[in-house]
Amino acid sequence: MQNEGEWEAVRLLSTAARLVRREVDNRLRELGLTQERVTVLRVLAGDGPMKRAELARRLRGFDDPDAVLTAPETRSSAPLRMLRNQRRESPIGGLYPLGEGAGHAGGIVSAAVDGLLAGLEE
Repeated sequence: MQNEGEWEAVRLLSTAARLVRREVDNRLRELGLTQERVTVLRVLAGDGPMKRAELARRLRGFDDPDAVLTAPETRSSAPLRMLRNQRRESPIGGLYPLGEGAGHAGGIVSAAVDGLLAGLEE
C-alpha cells in the first residue's frame, strides 16, 4: 500500500492530467473536434486514404476481429454536421463521418442505422 505522501502525489498528478484533458477538450470543441477525431485525422492527413485494416493497424485497439463494424468513438454529440457526399464519404477520401458524433444522427438508434446504411452501400 502507498504511504500518504505517495498517495498525495498520485492524486495531484491525476487532477493535473484531468484538468489538462478538459482544457484540450474545450479548445478542440470550439473547432468541432475531439481528441479521438484528431488522432484519426492525424493518421489520415499524414498518410492519405487507406483501407480500414491499415487504419486499424495504426490505431491499436481500434480493430476487433469479432466485431461486425468498428469505428473510432467520439464520446459526444456534435454541435455541427461534418460534410459528406451521397455515399456518406467526407471530402477526405476514405473517411466516412457517421452517427451522432459527426452530426448525422440524433441518438443511438439513428446512429446505428446511419452506420448500417453506410456499410450496406459500400
